[in-house]
Amino acid sequence: MVFYDALIGWFCNDPVKVISGNHHECPVLYELVEQFVKVVGRGIMKRLILDHCFLDSKAISTCKQDYGVDILIPVRRNMDILEDAMALF
Repeated sequence: MVFYDALIGWFCNDPVKVISGNHHECPVLYELVEQFVKVVGRGIMKRLILDHCFLDSKAISTCKQDYGVDILIPVRRNMDILEDAMALF
């Protein structure tokens, strides 16, 4: 995760968690986000840019509502945005 602080400039915090290859990264990422917010406080992380493999409606809602973090996920050419968005609910 990389975030910007206007007072000190760019600051990089690279959390690492080693997991086996048969575990999905999604729960691990959102656990790291939760830990980050607990340590530095709500409102420090504004946006999190993720790959489409991190689509998880409950985790995205938690990030927005509980942590104040906007999740940005790029769209692939072959994605049906409406269908994929509705599948989250």
